[in-house]
Parts: sequence; C-alpha cells; structure tokens
Amino acid sequence: MMIRRVDPNSLVPGHAYNELANHVERLYKLSLGALLEGGISVTGVSIAVDQENLKRWVKRLFNYGEVLELQSVQGARDTDKWEQKTDNRPVKLRVITDWQYDTTTHKLSYRTRTLTFNAGGWLTEISEESELVEVHEAKPCPE
Repeated sequence: MMIRRVDPNSLVPGHAYNELANHVERLYKLSLGALLEGGISVTGVSIAVDQENLKRWVKRLFNYGEVLELQSVQGARDTDKWEQKTDNRPVKLRVITDWQYDTTTHKLSYRTRTLTFNAGGWLTEISEESELVEVHEAKPCPE
C-alpha cells in the first residue's frame, strides 16, 4: 500500500484517505476490454469504443469472405489447411462420425458431418450425417 501525505487538519483520517486512494487507483486501472478505452479524471469517467478493434472483431465474429472448403480425397494426403490468423475467413470441413462394417456383405463404410466455422474460428454449424460412403468391399479368404 502506498502511503500518501495527508493534511493533519483534514476531516478524513489518513488510513481512510489511503484506502480511498487505493480504490480509485484500482478503478482507474480497471481493464475495459478489447473494444473499449477509458479513464477517470477529475471531470468524471470517460469510456469510448476503439473503432479499429471494433472493425476487426466484427469481421472475425461474422462470416465475412468466401468460405474455404477443406477437401478430402480418399486415398490421398490432403495438404490444404486453414488458420484463423492468416486466412481470416469462414471454413468448412468434413469429419467421420460413424464407421460400419457389414459382416454379411464384407463392406466397410462410414458417415460424415460437415462442420462450419466462422472467420473468428467459432463453430457455427454442424450438418446432419451423410448417407453411407463405401470405403472398401473385402473379399473372403479362400477356405
């Protein structure tokens, strides 16, 4: 705690003055968040919106820009990627949700869902599962 000089003729005791001063300092240093700027002075409290940060956040939060759809080609390594900081646009990708192996037909298949993320990287949509996609039909071993 920082000790301040207090006028001995003051109506406010020194410890109360120091406590009040510390509270005001903490209030002044209070973080207002990424979109706001502010401060405290003798004339009052000032809070303003930081216009540049607001523009960046609006662009990130909403789906601005063309949607990048990450491809997946069966049997090939896909090298396309998405990074929020550099691409700064929405992205879609498919994920496998349901593997199935049919012992009667010897077929391996799966279903997928498409996930959509906004430019800020927040998940905004999950599709319903796709129809079955056949991966491989196995042949029984000869007996």
